[in-house]
Amino acid sequence: MSNLLLLPERDLIDCIKDKKTIDLEEVSELLSFNKKFILKILENLRNKKIIEFENINDFSINFSEVKKINSNKEILSEEISDIFKDLTRAYFLKKKFVNDFVIEGVWVSPFEEKLLQVKKTELMSLINSFKLNRPNNKNKKKFIHYGACDYSALSRFSVNNFGNFPE
Repeated sequence: MSNLLLLPERDLIDCIKDKKTIDLEEVSELLSFNKKFILKILENLRNKKIIEFENINDFSINFSEVKKINSNKEILSEEISDIFKDLTRAYFLKKKFVNDFVIEGVWVSPFEEKLLQVKKTELMSLINSFKLNRPNNKNKKKFIHYGACDYSALSRFSVNNFGNFPE
């Protein structure tokens, strides 16, 4: 059994991590999956030794196992790659749940680069404030991605990964 966590599995863990019992109706509504699928995710998590339960009213999350998975760079790399493949595919299929998806290569002056850093700091502060929110029927979970890097360095890295040119 792969230790890779699928997006619905991570979503479920995040949804129930502060709960004492699992209300299938509530979880189903929060995650937009039917109860049968939620039970299948729970079973998968039990097989991965992440959730232990006799019944849904008596469960525990093995946070040390989650931490072990979260510290494995190969697993995380594969999970993130899967997320971006799904996001890109959904964007090009014009799925309405993809609010924004911007990838631009732009030229920036030193001043604009500093401005970008200030805006990144503001965005990270906003995201950190969101982390205080807990799952409920009023809150929607959002996937937020921010990334900026030197375009030429990324281009060179991409070529190097194909093994065509030495660094």
